[in-house]
Amino acid sequence: MVALRFIVELQLLSWVQFQNYECGVAPSRKMLLDHAQSCAPKDLPPSLTARLLRPFKTARSQRKALAAFRMKHRCKLGKLRSEAPIPLAEKQDKALAFYQWCNYWQANTEREPLLINMDESSLAFHWSGLAGTVAEAAVSVATDKAKLSSRRARVTYLCCITHDSTVQPLLPQVLLGNSRSFPLEFVKQAAEVEPGITVWREKSAWNSHRLMRKFLRLLCARLGDLLKTRSVGLLLDFAPCHVHDSIFELARSAGLRLLFVPPGMTPLLQPCDTHCFAAFKNNAQENWRVKKSEAGGHPTLLMWFQAVAAAVHDLVHRSCARAFESDGILQQQRNMSSHLLKQLHWSTAPQVPPVWPSEEVATLLFPRN
Repeated sequence: MVALRFIVELQLLSWVQFQNYECGVAPSRKMLLDHAQSCAPKDLPPSLTARLLRPFKTARSQRKALAAFRMKHRCKLGKLRSEAPIPLAEKQDKALAFYQWCNYWQANTEREPLLINMDESSLAFHWSGLAGTVAEAAVSVATDKAKLSSRRARVTYLCCITHDSTVQPLLPQVLLGNSRSFPLEFVKQAAEVEPGITVWREKSAWNSHRLMRKFLRLLCARLGDLLKTRSVGLLLDFAPCHVHDSIFELARSAGLRLLFVPPGMTPLLQPCDTHCFAAFKNNAQENWRVKKSEAGGHPTLLMWFQAVAAAVHDLVHRSCARAFESDGILQQQRNMSSHLLKQLHWSTAPQVPPVWPSEEVATLLFPRN
């Protein structure tokens, strides 16, 4: 019986790994139970089959059996991250091309490099479905009451981080909302309550070429004389709002070097995505939940802003140097994280020469179109 259960577990583990890595599926409890029962040898006597499948008879025994299986084989209850279906060899080539570009820029500048990463993230006005303690009542059902417009409305957060903790407080942090979401009175209140965060009231809450140029001017104004004493690089992804001749010209005239994360590689190589946004949103949601509790279930727009601003402060006042080093952007890839090495199937960090990328290498850095 011990041998039979070992065989079933081994087949089940192999099947789970195939589902995770080949099919992109995290099997549900029902799928696990169905496959575990199908792994039982067909030619066993009925008595042995019944003993073998006894742990899967009741709901309680199923939970215990699956919990023991996960603990024994280092599995966990979780979600698979979504990412572009890029072949491993192409991922490796894109990462090497990106590192070559970064190394060349840092090695061939006369002034001390200053690398800034800017990326956008969408924020809700009402976060539904936050997990917490729910008490059962005999009469009514507890619900999270919110207007549909509040649940659907979104604001764009333009986040700016750098590896230099002395420069980080200077960088602009922008909340972009439309005229319906951000009334004029709120914009004035926000500037008084939190002058360190810039609030833009526009026709749309989405970034655009015009707003990107506006952001670059704001960034240059905040950096001031640093543009003369440091070699400033701005790291972006290939969102359409970041790519335009007018943006390139403005960056060039201001003395900014634009660097782009290759398409499909932002979950691995962009510091905002890899190290900042998850923690930032968790903080913002928790702050908002506290504000909603204090307001008796009806938080105001200003209370929402205070919750988000507190999360922005936590982000701004912590060092982001490790994020840039873990992603291999600084220190010539010497401090790459073990997680990134595992994602790229590298045993050690690569040695990338700081030379100008050839045309063949450059094609890996940009979208096909």
